[in-house]
Amino acid sequence: PKSNVEDEETWPTQPIPVTPPPLATRQSFTAATDVTNITPELHDFCEKLIATHHLHDSVPFSPITSDSQIARFPGSGGGPEWGGGAFDPKLGYFIVNTQEMGSIEQLEKKKGGYWASANIPDSFFEQEIPGHGYYPCQDPPWGDLWAVNVNTGKIAWRVNLGVSDIMPAGKQNTGRPNLGAPLTTASGLIFIGATDDSRFRAFETKSGKELWTYKMEASAHASPIAYRGKDGKEYVAVVA
Repeated sequence: PKSNVEDEETWPTQPIPVTPPPLATRQSFTAATDVTNITPELHDFCEKLIATHHLHDSVPFSPITSDSQIARFPGSGGGPEWGGGAFDPKLGYFIVNTQEMGSIEQLEKKKGGYWASANIPDSFFEQEIPGHGYYPCQDPPWGDLWAVNVNTGKIAWRVNLGVSDIMPAGKQNTGRPNLGAPLTTASGLIFIGATDDSRFRAFETKSGKELWTYKMEASAHASPIAYRGKDGKEYVAVVA
């Protein structure tokens, strides 16, 4: 799509990788069809948010506009995040966590003559519930854990990463916003915190099956480490 910002030109072509597919699965947003219905309350909040900001729909690679605001996916929160991924050399699997968070974005010309975001700090396309985190305006999953087979470029598996405790029974397996990386072990395990639901989890690397979860007093937005103690045991540590 063409940009409407002065002196900004859209390049005529865009390379699209054949494989793997985008790990941020949502690349666009249409207000008429894509607002979440997971609860009536969140649906109504998001409808009002769209109306208040006069949000325009977006498509893949939508330029940020200067005369209106768009709901851009993936937003500034990712997709894959700064924590990076982990690799299992036996399986050839690259393990990476992602989050599906959109941004409300618009460009404006600043006093210095340069263009920058009109929404500072970044305005996420979601509802913040104090003490309970953020709830995006599109249907889940909101957070994912992926295994990509690097030998084929294909997705080996994908699972929801994280739960929404305040959601009704049967609707809590949503995946959650997450920051922090996974850790793989030679024994075929993945350890990861990252999610804002204050859990620390272990998955089977081959299948993506969740094997263990532990509720902490705070969320671990960090990357785990593993080490061998003086007693010969293997330990896993993470900053919470």
